[in-house]
Amino acid sequence: MKNFYVFAFSAAVLFSLASASAGAKKAEEFADMQTVKKKAFTVIGREGSGPSVESKKWTDQLWKEFRTGYAGIKRLVKKDKSGAGFWGIKSDIDGKSEMWGGEGIYLAGAEVEDNAEAPAGWTKRKVPERKYLVVKCSADDYDAVYERVVYEYIPNHSYELTAEALEFYPADSMTDDVYLYFPVKKK
Repeated sequence: MKNFYVFAFSAAVLFSLASASAGAKKAEEFADMQTVKKKAFTVIGREGSGPSVESKKWTDQLWKEFRTGYAGIKRLVKKDKSGAGFWGIKSDIDGKSEMWGGEGIYLAGAEVEDNAEAPAGWTKRKVPERKYLVVKCSADDYDAVYERVVYEYIPNHSYELTAEALEFYPADSMTDDVYLYFPVKKK
C-alpha cells in the first residue's frame, strides 16, 4: 500500500509524443508482455473528467481524493489474488469505455465484488470482459512504454486498440511497478 501512494502521483500520465529516452524499453524488448482475457470486474473510486491534454493535473487530484477517503471503502475492497488492487480506469467522455478524444473520464479506484454498493460520493464502474496485452513498467518509463506499445507493438503484431489502456497497481506490491492493460483485438 505504501508504494501505491508513492507511485499514484503518476497514475494517469497521458503519454508524451516526445521521443523515448535512451533507457526505455523498445517494442521488441517486451519479453514480459502477456496476452490475457480478463473477465468483467468492478471498481469503486473517485471519478472525474477533463481535457486529455491536462489529464495529469485532474487525475492526480482524483488519486489524492481516493487516498484521503480510502478508509470509507476499505471494507469493500477485494482481498483475494484474482487481480485485486488499485485501478486507473479511463473511458471516453460518454462513459462507454472507449478511446479518449479531446476529453476523457478517469476513475481512480479499487477492485471490489460485483455486488458492492458505492458509498455516497463514490462511483462504481463495471469494466467489461476484454482481451488485453499486459506489460509492466515503472514511473520512469511509463510514457515511453505506453507510446511504444501503442505506436509500434500493437500495429506490428496485427492488433487494434479497442479502448484506452487501464493502469493496475497491485495492492501487495513492494515496488513502484504499474501494469498497463491495453484492450486489443486482432485485425
